[in-house]
Amino acid sequence: MIVLIVSLLVIVAVLAVVFIDRLAKEGIERGGKAALGVPTTVKEVNIGLFSGQAGLENLNVGNPEGFPSPQFLTLKAGAVAVSLASLTKDVIEVPYIELEGIDLYIEKNKDGQANYQVIMDGQQEHERQPAKTDEPGESGKKFVVRQVKIRNVTMHADVLPVGGPVLVVVPEILLTDVGTADGAGVNTAEVVNILVKAIFASAIANGQNLLPADVLNDMTAGLDKLTSLTGNGIQIAGQALGDTAKDATKAAGDAAKAAGEKLENAAGAATEKVGEGINKVLNNPLKKDK
Repeated sequence: MIVLIVSLLVIVAVLAVVFIDRLAKEGIERGGKAALGVPTTVKEVNIGLFSGQAGLENLNVGNPEGFPSPQFLTLKAGAVAVSLASLTKDVIEVPYIELEGIDLYIEKNKDGQANYQVIMDGQQEHERQPAKTDEPGESGKKFVVRQVKIRNVTMHADVLPVGGPVLVVVPEILLTDVGTADGAGVNTAEVVNILVKAIFASAIANGQNLLPADVLNDMTAGLDKLTSLTGNGIQIAGQALGDTAKDATKAAGDAAKAAGEKLENAAGAATEKVGEGINKVLNNPLKKDK
């Protein structure tokens, strides 16, 4: 009898792990699709029932239809800590989320539309009508995340007329107090939305000397239409990302303008030199237009 009871307990424990992992996996995939409007998959999620820790591997956010690359964003690995005492509550306390190895692919289709514009439109739609875009069950448990650390982000920007993709590297992004603005917490889709906005803003800030000014302007304009990160009570290491992104865009525009002025001055000087040379050869000074 004791052996039977122990066997049943082992079976229950195994089933609990299997079903919890599957439910967590499905929750992440639903949340990603709801927040961004594109298919989201994750290869594996492992929940530690007694350790209060979870891990995920190989998350893939699909590209919108009509773009060359199969994915918009990929994540190699992530780790989450959960307060076990809060699991029975409506708002679950999450001490930290750590994400490692993110690749972000931005590109334009043959019509000149950028995939990040489509993604941002999906984010805006989710923020405007969350109840209509969330899958069933997404409005259940919510989370307060004390710290989010995102490391090793690489943006592959294939937006130039010629040449290969421009690489923009973001070593680390640090957010704190996610979901604490009103104490109500945020659901899975809102967490995804916040993380993608932070990645966008950091990529803009770090790509100011690499990305074309029109791309920086477009991405900043898209972020301006979304709910502010800092306006939600989220603290960001260093300067606020929204301000940083705008400063980066301005810097890129100023650099492009300065480069244009230098080119124009150089062309004018070269033309003047050519004119002087012709004058000397022909011994017939060119008349200057009044």
